[in-house]
Amino acid sequence: METDSPFPPVKIRGKYLHSPYNPLREAEKIIGEADYTGKTHVILFEPGRCYAGEILLKKYPSLRLLVLSPLDLLPDGMKGNERVAYWTGDLEGGMEGFLSEHIHESDLDRLAYLPWPPSVRILSEEASLAGGTLSRFLNRLGANRSHILGFGRKNLRNSIINFLQSAPPRLPDLRGKPVIIAASGPGLGNQLEEIKRHGRGHFLLALPSAVPALEREGITPDLILSTDPGYWASCHFSHFPPAVPVGIGLNGRAEYSGGRVISLLFNQQTYPDRLFLSGIPLPPIGGTGSVALAALEWVSPMGASSVTFAGLDMCLSDLRSHVSPHGFESLLMARSERRNSLYQIYFERAQAVTAKREGSLRYGRSLDQYRSWLEGRSFPVPLYRLGPNGLTLRGLEEIDRISPLPESSCPWHPLPYPDRKTRKRRILSLIENWRVEIPRRLEGYIPSPFPGHPDEFDDFIYTLIPDNFRRLRERDHSEKEKREALRESGDSIGEFLNRMEELCERIS
Repeated sequence: METDSPFPPVKIRGKYLHSPYNPLREAEKIIGEADYTGKTHVILFEPGRCYAGEILLKKYPSLRLLVLSPLDLLPDGMKGNERVAYWTGDLEGGMEGFLSEHIHESDLDRLAYLPWPPSVRILSEEASLAGGTLSRFLNRLGANRSHILGFGRKNLRNSIINFLQSAPPRLPDLRGKPVIIAASGPGLGNQLEEIKRHGRGHFLLALPSAVPALEREGITPDLILSTDPGYWASCHFSHFPPAVPVGIGLNGRAEYSGGRVISLLFNQQTYPDRLFLSGIPLPPIGGTGSVALAALEWVSPMGASSVTFAGLDMCLSDLRSHVSPHGFESLLMARSERRNSLYQIYFERAQAVTAKREGSLRYGRSLDQYRSWLEGRSFPVPLYRLGPNGLTLRGLEEIDRISPLPESSCPWHPLPYPDRKTRKRRILSLIENWRVEIPRRLEGYIPSPFPGHPDEFDDFIYTLIPDNFRRLRERDHSEKEKREALRESGDSIGEFLNRMEELCERIS
């Protein structure tokens, strides 16, 4: 770095990162090519002195700046600015955690990314790593937001129903036991015979869409795991054998008719999970967005000797996204007609959910996200995948045979579970507390020009009012606009809590 100037440029690998004559004018020129009005955050890849950041902060008084830098050359004044956060570490290992600390889902539409152009040329590898990590983070954030917009309130409603209606939880003793997870990809159809012949000595965990195909081959799973909170998830229950236990998460959609045993089997560590399931030692798992990956999260710490996936394709095979038969096949067939055949329905869906194609295999963004999550994690248990399959997955050993083992039963152990009256009192007490605490928290958003990063309780409020939440926290809205959003939010939440209280009374 040249230090004889008040605005010293930086030279990396023999090339200037800033103009050696007037770096501020250079930054003004580059910043002037884009308009960041209305943005809450600009993410800047800048390994040097961050002159562009100085211009941005001065030009946009409401903006917050997140600096990604593989070199620690930021001036002290920039580091000490309350509107600046910076990451100077590993651009892969911890950068997503840094971004999570400073960007909330409600900020997603008001972000901008500015890679300092000379940085991209000089540090191309580092810029690529930063861009890839940022892309994965934003994709995950987008998926989370889509889930909240569609299921935020449904999650709490499901949680109340499940907490009151589910059977006392029991966990299988998987210590030293090999596990097969039957996912519902189209490849499962070619693997059913192998599971039927050699899978009896394994603990067979089935995902909902895989159950009809297993049942057709006379294969009965030891457990069915369902995590989807949506309406269509309950349609799968009509295909579940009554004698097979069903495990769900607190916010899963379940169908309690039919006399089957449905139990809560894991804690997803959300705010409602922590409050509702306090004192119940359920295995903790993170949110993955995929029932197959949730099953792996649930199994891996429970002492299983190995986990073998079947039907984990992470892609479509031609037009087929699921093994046949599956739970929704009859519904799709019912929609089929001469001018809209079943193949046309499959084709339109395949076109909508996939963007890439290699031969007969199709890939889409959500499947790529699941693949990235799986390949980026480490697990304390050997992982295998029954094949063959055209898509390789790092961290899973491909096998074409299951090791035959003698058939053996797996003991189940009950967990402590409060009686229904106690569970009802806990829910009603929480609802009463939320009536008081949520308005207080919302009121606190109004005067603060720079509200802190949402905490656990803020995140819970966000799930109840995702649209108004952003309006309340945006710094460029007037107090009058925020007061209107506050009134709407209070009325909406109050009405919803009334309905949840009535639901609790009806069930109990």
